[in-house]
Amino acid sequence: MFWGTEASLIMILIFLLSLSRSRMVLSRTAAGLQICFALMLLLLSSGPGTASSIVNMRRITHPTVQQMLAGKAVLPCVFTLRTSSSVQPPHLLWTHTKPPAREYDAPLEQIVLSANGDVIKVNKAFSGRVTLPGYSASRLNATMEISSLRTNDSGTYHCQVVVGSDYERDTVPLLVSGVVFHYQAPNVRYALSFTEAQRACQENSAQMASPAQLWAAYHDGLASCSAGWLADQTVRYSVQLPELGCYGHKEYSAGVRNYGKRDPKEMFDVYCFAEELDGTYTHTHEIHLNLSQPLAFIRMLASYSVAILKRCCGDKSFYKTFFLFSPSVNSKNRQ
Repeated sequence: MFWGTEASLIMILIFLLSLSRSRMVLSRTAAGLQICFALMLLLLSSGPGTASSIVNMRRITHPTVQQMLAGKAVLPCVFTLRTSSSVQPPHLLWTHTKPPAREYDAPLEQIVLSANGDVIKVNKAFSGRVTLPGYSASRLNATMEISSLRTNDSGTYHCQVVVGSDYERDTVPLLVSGVVFHYQAPNVRYALSFTEAQRACQENSAQMASPAQLWAAYHDGLASCSAGWLADQTVRYSVQLPELGCYGHKEYSAGVRNYGKRDPKEMFDVYCFAEELDGTYTHTHEIHLNLSQPLAFIRMLASYSVAILKRCCGDKSFYKTFFLFSPSVNSKNRQ
């Protein structure tokens, strides 16, 4: 152990000091033998057990893991233990740090998953979505998989391994891209057949959203009391709060309303999915757009209304104000 090394060094220093103070005159050969003996003691005392940690993390600089909304991400974390270590199982901990909502706020870190032997606990926000695919085969494989990705899953993930008093930590960044937005024909509600809805999304540099993508958008805060086509030919919409004039508000429950599979000739709006917006937004809430396609981007602003405005003030009434005054994406004409 490290204490043994310290004690040996002290003994050697005392031994050499006694030699220097001794009145005995040693020959060069005898002095050389004494020094060799002291070095041998030092080498013997510093064996393989002097390492400061029994956990060896295969730490590298991980590139940002990039996946689409409603997709799946694999966050690597593999480590080894010294053979002389305790037989107790390592305690694994995955945490997630999100950027602060405002620049002057501190980053928010939350526990995602905790594993200690056969006992695995998962944060409610990630329940049913995170697994350790290699953990049952090897307790040294802490790689985590996240499915049904949401925009707010983006951030920095930390894999932490604790064995007794020894501790190691690795970092993996994750970026979830893509956005769901509601589209209706200009100035007319429920005027798109299934084929026309497909074309409308394509004209806005997008494709029809899948049910999984609409659910992911719902968990990110999307709310729209407007029934729209999805890629599987079903018609659905996302509800966050009960709203007068919105079907089902009396027996309200948050979630995604589903009208089921419909005749492709029926008329509804549509929910589109864009992999990326040709522009950026910053934490100062400025929006930078390529105005070569102004109408398309005005419509796609709806996709960022929740993400941007939620970070801005967290006031859902502000989202309604945005939709009411957006000239091309007015989803609040009630039934």
